[in-house]
Amino acid sequence: MAINFNITRLVEATDNIGCNDFQTNQLAGDVAGLNSATDLDGDIIWYIDADPGYEVYNNEFSIPNTIEHVGHSLGASTKILLPDPNVFNPIEGILPPVLGVEFTEISSTRIKVTVYLYPTDADDRNITGSIFTMPNDDVSVDLTIDGCAIATGRRVTFRMINDNPDDTDANFVVAEDFASNFNVDEATSNEIEIDGLISQAQIGELLGTYTVSAKSGSRFLAEPTLNLSTKDFEIKPKLTKDENGNAISKSFEIYKK
Repeated sequence: MAINFNITRLVEATDNIGCNDFQTNQLAGDVAGLNSATDLDGDIIWYIDADPGYEVYNNEFSIPNTIEHVGHSLGASTKILLPDPNVFNPIEGILPPVLGVEFTEISSTRIKVTVYLYPTDADDRNITGSIFTMPNDDVSVDLTIDGCAIATGRRVTFRMINDNPDDTDANFVVAEDFASNFNVDEATSNEIEIDGLISQAQIGELLGTYTVSAKSGSRFLAEPTLNLSTKDFEIKPKLTKDENGNAISKSFEIYKK
């Protein structure tokens, strides 16, 4: 049973499905292909859609007894799973006539799943095997996909206060992966407010860097400190010195726990 997400099939005009989307009606001798002119759809497409309040990501889904093919050129949003050649006579996983399964993150709430019955090396997919031809008898294939949806992102709100604005400058640089997530307000000379959302999948990643620098021509008599009123964040400090060994700035990388 899918919890917090649902799976639907992309039904194309040329598809001939049975009583439900999991069934495909074919005639004996129909040969799988990757274009609309073929008798049998060689790349059956499904969608994993998150329920409201949840998100879905490739790394949350897997298929038993498979290995990930990392040599393709489809980008980081796509992963391809192939049968593990070291597993003999598996009872679940990618079994004939399925040759490989492709997961592509369309958005944070949708994954496109392509089930291949036809070999292809387009974009270095490395999906190999025999082209499926419909036999005289019905064929039933179970494809086990393990995974779950995760709760939508958590709100992050914090305020940085520079206690010595006359002697130091302070700024906050948002990490590249969160450029579209956060709003940074530096309206006042000694306060910086950061507000935004991060997904469950992004927890533990670098959110941004807060830097305190001595005014030009000055140095620190004592190292700046960053004290947060919550334990929800991890801080990794880094001190910068000039050529004479004087401490002139200190950066604090901030991570959400």
